[in-house]
Amino acid sequence: MGYVGAGYSGNTTNASLPRGSTVDDVLEDALFDAGCILLSNYRSRSLSRLKWSRSSRTDKGVSSLATVVSARLEVDPGDWDADPEGTRIAANINRHLPTHVRVFGAYSTPKSFQARRACVRRTYDYLLPARCLGLNVHGERDESIAWPGVRGLANDTGSEVLARFRRALQTFEGSHYFHNYTRRSAYAPARGRRRRGRGDDDDEEEETEGSEPMDEADDGGSVDGSNDAFTEYVGCRRRGCYWLKARDDADLVGVKHARKVNSFVAADPAVAGPGCAAGDASSDAPPFVRVTVNGDSFMLYQIRKMIATAVAAALGHFPIELIPASLTRPARIATPIAPASTLYLVDAEFMSFRPRKDAPAGGDSSGGDSPGGDSPENSAVVPNRLDALVPGAEVRASIAEFQRSTLDPALAPAVADAEWSVFVGNLRKLRINDDGFDGDDAVGECLAAHAEYAAMREERRAEREERERDAAGALAEA
Repeated sequence: MGYVGAGYSGNTTNASLPRGSTVDDVLEDALFDAGCILLSNYRSRSLSRLKWSRSSRTDKGVSSLATVVSARLEVDPGDWDADPEGTRIAANINRHLPTHVRVFGAYSTPKSFQARRACVRRTYDYLLPARCLGLNVHGERDESIAWPGVRGLANDTGSEVLARFRRALQTFEGSHYFHNYTRRSAYAPARGRRRRGRGDDDDEEEETEGSEPMDEADDGGSVDGSNDAFTEYVGCRRRGCYWLKARDDADLVGVKHARKVNSFVAADPAVAGPGCAAGDASSDAPPFVRVTVNGDSFMLYQIRKMIATAVAAALGHFPIELIPASLTRPARIATPIAPASTLYLVDAEFMSFRPRKDAPAGGDSSGGDSPGGDSPENSAVVPNRLDALVPGAEVRASIAEFQRSTLDPALAPAVADAEWSVFVGNLRKLRINDDGFDGDDAVGECLAAHAEYAAMREERRAEREERERDAAGALAEA
């Protein structure tokens, strides 16, 4: 499904909000009106009776072209016989949806399929107004824009600024700890919680992108110096730039903060909007830089904080050499956040379905994933099922049409919004650049600590590889 996120408080159902505030509410109502949900299962707590699962969570203001929802619905299995992508089922549901929310296809899946757990990679696009980098549609310096660069960068060409922005984005690629690019407390190790069942929806593991700006001081750790006597560190807490020299039990970083970014790229400036083609320099629509990020999963705020940090680095407001340090566990770096209005999910990749075990003639009861159970007598009603959740040409055409006719026109005003001037103006005020704290060199101290940390890890890696080679040699001789 796809939707325009403006006007919704995210896609995830929330009982504390008025009905219709989330995309889940709107979709469930449409499914009920289309006859896909029984009255006894309608509006169950957190949609639990439907085994509802989302491939990705998006919060307030974030849109999507590729969200997948898995649920147990009332559908005639024969509907898939000549229509394995369920386009007619989707059309029936769409009759009960607003035009800014569309279902593109409906698929038969094994009973064990859960959209969140089966989704292995997500791709997001972010439309960054070119003026945030001081650029025009040709990628050159826009002299009509007050140049926001500092630290001797005011004379840089547009190509140099864009190159620095791309270099900052590429620094995030790979497997790292992204605790400085989210609200760390939201991913803190669970203590005293019940053990989750197999079917529970572990929100902390879900991909999510929020919209409420995170105050720099609220970075999950102490910023008022209250823990200074208890945790050894270098740098400056008040500036939001310090390096832990010892474990801080009040601010732990663990596996839940680890993520993998497969690629992070920025296209050349372009123009797109209602009635104009991408790259049409004659259009009055403001130019933007399309930023595309692909990763296994993302945390709350992660994408927008990475992009904001890269913009700050391109403009000289954030030391670009500090980004690698910020991706290590001991670092505590306050990072900025970019607006949510132009972020949207464009693709989701899933693992293949589990192979269906066809029941042998003779009545062996080890059958497959039939809707009525696993017994062989139900195997005949297993609907036509694809091997994997990969949209075909008809569904992709529907997605493209929704983007052209609905999503792009909705995003065009957001690219021109005044919030971007506020965003760039706030980058100048980053506490990390504030020299008013007793003349400390917090950045330099953190960089020195990171260099020592990296050298130690490299030494340990070399020692480990040497031990492995020795063990392999000894095994070969034996």
